[in-house]
Amino acid sequence: MIVKLIELFNKVSQIQIIPAYTEFSPPEKPYATYQIISKNSKDFGRATHFNKENSSETATYREECTIQFDVYEKREDNFKYCRKLLELIIFILRKEYSFLKVGVKNYSKIEFLQEEIQNKYEYRGMFEVTFEYMNTTDERKVEFAETIEYLVNEYKGVIVDE
Repeated sequence: MIVKLIELFNKVSQIQIIPAYTEFSPPEKPYATYQIISKNSKDFGRATHFNKENSSETATYREECTIQFDVYEKREDNFKYCRKLLELIIFILRKEYSFLKVGVKNYSKIEFLQEEIQNKYEYRGMFEVTFEYMNTTDERKVEFAETIEYLVNEYKGVIVDE
């Protein structure tokens, strides 16, 4: 799901968004990086789908994923690009999210940080966005019992699947 979101952002954004901490050289400024900082599943395994033809099942569950975005640009323009990217993600693309079946659950304020890299300052704006979506597990094989025997108060019974 995250890959689809980043592809969507790159289609409509004014700046390129790349994975953070990559070994490749960054593009020219302005650009943004992203990294997944947490994933959480609250109701794993609630909706299960059985496939009797091949004796398998899958489960659908809700997942939350928090992504950190860092925007790199000159100091005076950093706020502008950071704000535009945040607006794009939390407001402008809301209609497209319905096609992907994803929603924005929460977002943070924009924070500005500076760091010294190779004796020069890098200026970056940073914010986090939490997305919520449905995910489906991989398929697993299921074994069905054809006969069940039970014993209750000296009474023995048998249930046979027909």
